[in-house]
Formats: sequence, structure tokens, C-alpha cells
Amino acid sequence: MTSHPIATSIDDPLFDEIVGWVAEAERITVLTGAGISTGSGVPDFRGP
Repeated sequence: MTSHPIATSIDDPLFDEIVGWVAEAERITVLTGAGISTGSGVPDFRGP
């Protein structure tokens, strides 16, 4: 699997607000579109 560097700084107030929501949440659900797993290095069901 490919690894990517973690962002150390994003200068955007909305990002800071989202980080706060995530930090305070007990559970998080992320809805994504098709292909997000293959873009992250997870093989698709059709692969070998």
C-alpha cells in the first residue's frame, strides 16, 4: 500500500472546524464514491 505524508498545516478556518467535530465525535461515518479504495491502494474485487 502506498503511504502519503500527513499534512502538518492547513490554513483554512473550515478545516479547523471539521477537525474539532472529528475530535469531539464518538463515531464517524465517511461516505465515499466508487474507486476511493483503489486510489488508496486497496485492490478491487476484480483484481487477481
